[in-house]
Amino acid sequence: MLKVRDFSKLYFTFLFLHLASIYQPESRVLYQLSKPLLLASLLVFFIYRTEKGTASKWWISAALFFSLAGDTLLMGAGEIFFLAGMGAFALAHLSYIFFFVRERGYPSSWIGLLIGVIIAVFSLFALNTWIELPEPMIIPVNVYGIILGLNFIVSLQFGLSCNKPAYLVPLGVFLFIASDFLLSYQKFNLVGGDTYLQMIIMALYGGAQYLIVMGTLNTIEGKRFSAKTA
Repeated sequence: MLKVRDFSKLYFTFLFLHLASIYQPESRVLYQLSKPLLLASLLVFFIYRTEKGTASKWWISAALFFSLAGDTLLMGAGEIFFLAGMGAFALAHLSYIFFFVRERGYPSSWIGLLIGVIIAVFSLFALNTWIELPEPMIIPVNVYGIILGLNFIVSLQFGLSCNKPAYLVPLGVFLFIASDFLLSYQKFNLVGGDTYLQMIIMALYGGAQYLIVMGTLNTIEGKRFSAKTA
């Protein structure tokens, strides 16, 4: 079985190559190949490491698949590709939410719930205060922001209710929020974009997906070990 340490080296090599392709814009082929490799590798590794047929496996697998679709769509030009990519990521977050709720269907910490709600609400406030959203984008972007905020709230409950490695999950979703906020700033506030900002966005995003998957994987494998030794 492929070890997490070995996969991590491979994954962050893909991420480094993608960041290099952003820094060198003429490396278009490398850019188009390296970006899908991130989520494709996470998806394959997750399926490889988990038991067949479990509901947990398929919710996370669905989230990674929709994320891969979103990454691919966002490489296209034009608003239609942006909206389609955002829709795919909304489905990814909903898949993550279903997994977290299934594993922890009630608040494990009211303080954690309050913190999650505060951060989610502040994120929406920041989105509507500091991002210059065009009028046609206000509703779809805010709907996406609400789904992402809900993902953070339930992921925080999940992290507080499980073993220590599960804390990677809400940290990953928080990085996702930061990445998407900067992506919105780059798209709607900046003219022509910024190479270094784009690299930061992708570094945050790559780290976010990695932490979410590793946190959920640790939890699933921990439960499987407990069931075998019970």
